[in-house]
Amino acid sequence: MKVRMPLTAWLLLGLLAISLGLMSLGQSETQTKPTVESYSPSGTAALRAFLSRRFPVLVDRRPNPRLKPQDVLVVFYIPQVNFFEEVKEFDFQKVIDRHLRQGGRALVLPLSQDFASISARAQTAEPQVVKDLGDGRTFKVSTAPVRGAEGGESEPTESRISLSLWEAPTGTYVEGFRVGNGSGFRLESGLLATNRYLDQHDNAAVLTRLLERLHQPGGSVVLAEASFGNARPPGLLETIGKWAEAAWQQVLFLGLVVAYTLGRRFGIPETSRPPQRGTRELLDAVSDTLLRRRDARPALSLWLEQTDARLRQALKVPMGLDRAERDRHLPQSLISALRRVEAAAVDEARLNTRDALPLVQKAEAEVNAFLGVRRTPTAPPQ
Repeated sequence: MKVRMPLTAWLLLGLLAISLGLMSLGQSETQTKPTVESYSPSGTAALRAFLSRRFPVLVDRRPNPRLKPQDVLVVFYIPQVNFFEEVKEFDFQKVIDRHLRQGGRALVLPLSQDFASISARAQTAEPQVVKDLGDGRTFKVSTAPVRGAEGGESEPTESRISLSLWEAPTGTYVEGFRVGNGSGFRLESGLLATNRYLDQHDNAAVLTRLLERLHQPGGSVVLAEASFGNARPPGLLETIGKWAEAAWQQVLFLGLVVAYTLGRRFGIPETSRPPQRGTRELLDAVSDTLLRRRDARPALSLWLEQTDARLRQALKVPMGLDRAERDRHLPQSLISALRRVEAAAVDEARLNTRDALPLVQKAEAEVNAFLGVRRTPTAPPQ
């Protein structure tokens, strides 16, 4: 006996398969892409949500972000290695140096291009214990040193002062540096800021502690995504301002509302009461149509029907009897005249009024002559 599964069970199995597929895709990510729009392991959507609870957070994808001197620039640095295993120059370092010379702050988070390998090392290794040299507190963090991160800086126009602020068993974990009037921190690894590791160990507490030291009153935490290649030049509305984007969204919404309301009846429907036309108007319309058609056959048919009714009434012949019974009481001249009118009425060729009028006049004369004879009173007997 075959047992058929209900449709609901098949739908649930399908949803389970889709969920497993999405989970496997999330677990098997290889390329690092720390964008705030990504919920994958290497994304930073969780970081943006976490920081928004404590600081004003902005996301800037312009190649040259608009920064205020009070802003903290958060940069993910992914070293690019060429064919000869040499680290390419970090072009975004110029943006960082310019912001620091204006008195800004920066937090640099290096990440490896191969997220799968560094993630595997971090998951199998014990969390690293790092120490804040300022107050001596220790934290456990997820870390994986990034190969080539130390060679990604271009020399600024002013001298750079750097020192170790946090230490780890492998060396410096947080490096502090100054350029001009600005200062910043550089971590050994930015792995702790990704979606997969932000909620592990003391990773979130470390990021909060560092940003609290860098944040200035009136400033924002700016996530600059152009640093790892996710650059997007601003469009026209973004260039004008956020109010223009909001106005455009309102215009689109208003267009949808107008399109919906125009297709729906609103309020009490209007009733139109056209004037009633009489029989005279109908007769004028029919006659005008027949005249413009220039065809006398409909008029001949109508005349034959009316004449047949007159003759049957005069002869006392019921309408249901055959026409031969009617013709039995008619003279031959009248029958011949009626036959000619009938032949003209059913002829395929159009018959104009000029040709049809003599036929009707002759037949009408025969009918009147016959009816006149029938109506003559019988002379009294002598």
